[in-house]
Amino acid sequence: PGAHFIGSGDRFGLKQSTPETFLKDAATAAVPAMFADRCYVERVLHKDGVAQGVRCRIVGADGTTEHTLIVNAPRVVVCCGSLHSPALLLRSGLANTNRQIGKNLRLHP
Repeated sequence: PGAHFIGSGDRFGLKQSTPETFLKDAATAAVPAMFADRCYVERVLHKDGVAQGVRCRIVGADGTTEHTLIVNAPRVVVCCGSLHSPALLLRSGLANTNRQIGKNLRLHP
């Protein structure tokens, strides 16, 4: 059977999801990636306006225990969607001198 129009999966396993493709590749790479479940980015860490990493909060399996995770990285990609990306950038204290962060958001009724 062909995949044809599949939006959210299929019974034959023809549509490959992110866990079955990109995450599996990352986990089985020569230097495997590490994954954190229930991890919420609180701030982008920066110095002189240049992103240097992120500070995250990890919620334990019991739902109440919390741990802080700091990831230092030469590049930071913010991909929290159209609502949460501007919120994260503003919450992180990044300069918004041109007032463009989140300005072009358009919500459809």
